[in-house]
Amino acid sequence: MDFHAHQTKAESKTLEFVLYFFLAIAGTACVLYVPVWFLPELPNHALGRYLLSPSAFMWCFTISLIIIGVSSLRKSMQLEKVGGKFVAYACGASPVGNPADSQEQMLAEIVAELSSACKIRPPELYVIRHEPGINAFVAGHGDGDAVMAVTRGALDDLTRDELKGVAAHEFSHITNGDMRLCTQLIAIICGVSALSMFGRYVGMLGGLGKIFALFLVCGGWFGSVCAQAMQASISRQRELLADACAVRATGSAAGLAGALKKIAASSAGSTLSGDSASYFNHLMLSDCRGGRRDEWWVITSIKQTIFTMFASHPPLGERIRILDPAFDGDLSQFAKPKQPQGDAGHQ
Repeated sequence: MDFHAHQTKAESKTLEFVLYFFLAIAGTACVLYVPVWFLPELPNHALGRYLLSPSAFMWCFTISLIIIGVSSLRKSMQLEKVGGKFVAYACGASPVGNPADSQEQMLAEIVAELSSACKIRPPELYVIRHEPGINAFVAGHGDGDAVMAVTRGALDDLTRDELKGVAAHEFSHITNGDMRLCTQLIAIICGVSALSMFGRYVGMLGGLGKIFALFLVCGGWFGSVCAQAMQASISRQRELLADACAVRATGSAAGLAGALKKIAASSAGSTLSGDSASYFNHLMLSDCRGGRRDEWWVITSIKQTIFTMFASHPPLGERIRILDPAFDGDLSQFAKPKQPQGDAGHQ
């Protein structure tokens, strides 16, 4: 597998999806002009003739984009104030101990190595100590305020090479600007959703306002669905790009591939508890809401297809096979051995 070619393809697909994203936003603004065509009395009045003119369409389009833009900017400013530490604490993470235990010290050494290689400031390290699943994320707006968090399960179950592959994957999200892109996309989705809220206020005016309010609400819903689907597509491509960059940074695909195989084989998988963790799912190394154990098989049902459209991560099987084309789906050697029942009483 030529990972340089894969990286180029992933970057080009991301640009394509970003274009589709903004086309969806523009399409939403166009949809809001539809009410004009459902008012039969308008053609008989001067106001009606004006509303059916190109200039009226441009006003409708412009006002819609202003609502989306102002709301998006406001949300973006709020997210910038939140910072990466907020995400870490919301997921139940705590700073790496001082002195750190052996696994945490190993993580700190890996991060120091990658920071030196990437020539960026090391992110602050956090551990989600109560989580047995294998997962990790970075959060922030750049290398200046970035934090990296890993689960206790990742520290306990992964080898040094596997943990380095995971850390390199997360580092690529910092160096590629994925964190800032993610923040911007979230803000735009919130801006599109503001159309529905604005429509509720317009509906209070009564009369024709109720008709326009209905289309504002429907347009906001339509735009949100399209934008979220595009955001998920962009996120999936960035995950594949991060996988490719991790291989380039570490010089081997075996580490990250091994980590993903252990996620697929583990009963805990990459699942995290708590609603906050699910809210930040798009930041995670792997889906933290509970992945499908058979997701490397062909998707046939409509339900699975719809789920995939809005999934923020590619299927684990797809990622593993890109990293390890010889993988045959046998995860038995990666499964964590069950603890003997007699040991339970000593804990």
